[in-house]
Amino acid sequence: MALALMGTLTACNDYDPVAIGYEEVETTPSSTIADRPDLDPSWLMSEVINIGQHDNNVFVYNDNLLNSVFAQNLGWTGGDVQSSVKMDDGNILFVVRDAYYGVVDAATRARLSGNIVRNSMLILKTDGGNVSNPKAENLINLNKYVQTTDPSASGYYEGVPFMTHAKSQYHYWPGVATDYNGQIQVQMIAYRTTLQRRDASDIITYSKNGSVGEDYLQEVEKKTAFTNYIAYDDCLLKDNDGHNYLYCAYQLTGVNGVLVARTASHDLNSEWEFMLINTNGEQEWSKTIPTATATSASEEALRSNMLADNGSCQHPQVFKNGDWYYLVAQSYSNKADVRIWRSKTAYGPFSEPKTLCVIPEYVQKAGNKYYNSLTRVALHPSLSRSGELVLSTSQTANADADNFTFVGSADYCRPYFYRIYNWEHLFAE
Repeated sequence: MALALMGTLTACNDYDPVAIGYEEVETTPSSTIADRPDLDPSWLMSEVINIGQHDNNVFVYNDNLLNSVFAQNLGWTGGDVQSSVKMDDGNILFVVRDAYYGVVDAATRARLSGNIVRNSMLILKTDGGNVSNPKAENLINLNKYVQTTDPSASGYYEGVPFMTHAKSQYHYWPGVATDYNGQIQVQMIAYRTTLQRRDASDIITYSKNGSVGEDYLQEVEKKTAFTNYIAYDDCLLKDNDGHNYLYCAYQLTGVNGVLVARTASHDLNSEWEFMLINTNGEQEWSKTIPTATATSASEEALRSNMLADNGSCQHPQVFKNGDWYYLVAQSYSNKADVRIWRSKTAYGPFSEPKTLCVIPEYVQKAGNKYYNSLTRVALHPSLSRSGELVLSTSQTANADADNFTFVGSADYCRPYFYRIYNWEHLFAE
């Protein structure tokens, strides 16, 4: 089974890794001005030692409690978490791209069997939105299983894609999601496997039915928002001005930039428009989407980068705090340093880049702790307890075969969580 799965998860590793990170040394930050946060011991936080990677007044912690919640042993056992959204009932929906399903040995954390699923939905059940003490049993997989009754038969706890494209040459990758008018809307990217390209962004609307489980979300309708290689699928900000703002980084050979779109209302099926920079250097909303291929982009896309000074990043994530909009993103490409910009508007330009933190080059797992490539850093505002920033990472194993059999093999391609406190100090006047 493991041999059959080798190589199938490499699509999420688009770029060569760059090793930047913390060393395993026992030192303490110097020139610290701010006090460390007062943390509840039950949260199981451990500080990531700062030896000069980030500002001494910013404190970074491993969230070992959340990490344990996502260390599942049966069914969904890991994947590339794309984004999350707090639903109206306070529960949190996670949309996941390439994910492993099957069986993991609980004692050794070795992945024993399973399959790969291109799109998954998870819900973390909360106590009315309270995320202080999440539990592993409250992370519910919404995908169906092949079979769950016979451990000796094939397909045991293997997953079925949450959504299958009508055409066999395509699969769906989830982008962003929102809870609108009591229903869940999910952007699904139609990815053409045979040509390795994005072709369209479809909006699929689901009703919420009964208790949280595999029949909880029922499809209501599917509409195509637009057909384009650029997908605006990294982040959705539901702003209080009545718009959804959507962000993406187009990543071409040696070229990178952040683009912004918005919908007319909080309904993802309302009309989309796109922020462009015209030939006079002025920002303007356009009904025409900028285009690109896997290797080149249109002139409109190239000049419409919303990072000041033609900055670069990947997987931009935007949130609002006070009067400012902040963009958090992993440095391009696949680097471990996470940067933060800010703007007075949701559509930029975003300027004043600062280093927020550097993701360690190893993860807290059994067996070999060093991963191959850091493929995604995602922001989760709904998981914040007191205004701190919550990041999750996705990382690949050194070789595809390392995802099976070995001690700790189930703990490469799964999310790890970090909390960043006193990040506001970076922009202190």
